[in-house]
Amino acid sequence: MVISGVTSPTDVFCSVPGRLSLLSSTSKYKVTVGEVQRRLSPPECLNASLLGGVLRRAKSKNGGRSLREKLDQIGLNLPAGRRKAANVTLLTSLVEGEAIHLARDFGYVCETEFPAKQVGEYVCRQHTDPADLFRRKELLVAT
Repeated sequence: MVISGVTSPTDVFCSVPGRLSLLSSTSKYKVTVGEVQRRLSPPECLNASLLGGVLRRAKSKNGGRSLREKLDQIGLNLPAGRRKAANVTLLTSLVEGEAIHLARDFGYVCETEFPAKQVGEYVCRQHTDPADLFRRKELLVAT
């Protein structure tokens, strides 16, 4: 909700399609005013072109101007000709909702699929030989 240029950081600025979804399961993610503020502020300091890319805005003749006008309506200033401050990575293109989704899915896969117990047993087995333990103790004492 916009009231004379004043918005809440939780207000939805726009909705964008996800970058990582398969064709059959496309997800849309809400981008809040707060997220846009964070993207325009340090450390990212995105310019109009990069912010337009994150928000999936098609390149057009007046794309940068229309984005700046929409930002002005909610009280955010994005000067023309601004240079980006931080290096852009693949993760820059993800909106916060999609990044959270990616992190949760990664955590789930690690918890359910990664053989942590077997890796732990293998690593412990390598260092339980008494001769190896004595040698490691001697190396520690020598330092």
